[in-house]
Amino acid sequence: MQSRRIVALATLTLTACLPSQRGAHHPGGGSDGRCENPNDPTTTIPCEGAWTPVPGDHLTPAEKEAKAAKEASIAAEEKAAADAKAEAAAEEAEAQKKVDAAKKKELAAKEKEKAMHDNAIEAELPDITAARQVCKQAPNSCKAPCDKGDGYYCWGFGWALISVMGSPPRFADARNAFAKGCKLGVVTSCDWTEQVDREEKAYRDEVESLWFDVRNAANEVAHKRYLYTFATTKLSQTPQNVKGAANLQAHLKIIIAEQFCPAKKSFLLKSTEGDYSARVKQHCKDNPPVGAGLGGTQVTLTTECNGAFATTCP
Repeated sequence: MQSRRIVALATLTLTACLPSQRGAHHPGGGSDGRCENPNDPTTTIPCEGAWTPVPGDHLTPAEKEAKAAKEASIAAEEKAAADAKAEAAAEEAEAQKKVDAAKKKELAAKEKEKAMHDNAIEAELPDITAARQVCKQAPNSCKAPCDKGDGYYCWGFGWALISVMGSPPRFADARNAFAKGCKLGVVTSCDWTEQVDREEKAYRDEVESLWFDVRNAANEVAHKRYLYTFATTKLSQTPQNVKGAANLQAHLKIIIAEQFCPAKKSFLLKSTEGDYSARVKQHCKDNPPVGAGLGGTQVTLTTECNGAFATTCP
């Protein structure tokens, strides 16, 4: 009976009880228009509008139950994943909200602090201007009021130390003066405890640039002097060589007048003779200019280097 039921179901899946298949092809079917009942082969049902098979109808009740359980499990897992994703998104949004709130609070605090700072600077401006005028005209006279606790004069003295009291600026002493003015409550002086670092860097960068010009001009002087000496002592004194030596000497004078001396003067206006001498000594020892000797051999121009930097300028 079970085998017959399976055959009947397979036949129904393919034919769906078409009228032309009544009779012998559908046991129990005949001229009365009835077909075999696929659920109970011992009975018949009307062929018109007969049962149409649905995928899965061939499953046993146990298999249907297992399939339903699996689908329910998958649905539950998908729902759990969706819930977890939504929860994570909500937590992330809440965390971002807190971060944004903290940033907003921090920005508001900084804006408030800046406003207070700017107001303080504006309020100090008359006293700062007065101290600057005094310290510009008589820098040393500002130290005593600072020592007595006048914060504005501490700022003025620090400013004078790096602005009007000669080169090189006394950055270390200026830092101390600004720090004292800051402790005495002068906001402008507090600002200059940082400003002095920028001033010092700018100064040192400028000095290095000026030294670069001096060094290059001195190297050129040393090289030209070497060539002139070589031309007048190592070469035969033909008219052509004599003329070449004269041209070298003329060119050397131009370099000294238009390059070396102006560069040296600019350097000494910003630095000191001691700094100049120390740089010359190091340069001529560690990195002197070079020239070509007889046969193209390289010659280190240490003597010429020192002589070039010692060139007298008007």
